[in-house]
Amino acid sequence: MLRRIPVLSLSAPPETLFLGICLIAGTLLSCLKYEERDGGLVPTAIFRDRVVGFRTFVVALLFTSAASAGSIMHRSVFPGYSRLCRGAAGASLLVASTSLVLCSVWWGLIMFAASLVALHGGFNYAG
Repeated sequence: MLRRIPVLSLSAPPETLFLGICLIAGTLLSCLKYEERDGGLVPTAIFRDRVVGFRTFVVALLFTSAASAGSIMHRSVFPGYSRLCRGAAGASLLVASTSLVLCSVWWGLIMFAASLVALHGGFNYAG
């Protein structure tokens, strides 16, 4: 007779996932190459010409990690406050991901335009 094997559940509360996403993003940010722009360090890969986008991304990640940690800590004692922190973490993560997507799209358009210019031999004005 076949015996049923228990399946591990990979589901986790949203605040735990938010905190994990912040930790992974922070680790990946620390591995990037940086250069100094406008008095601060900015990664050269995506955010080189978008200093405000990078700062928005980092601050939103900080808010997300703080709110999700607050939600995890107060989950059992103050469930209402935990829900409030979870909502704030979700909103901050949405801002961080929007900032990353906008800067990535802008960077992709610049790289696409640069590849077109390189492919066609640059700008030749026979004015």
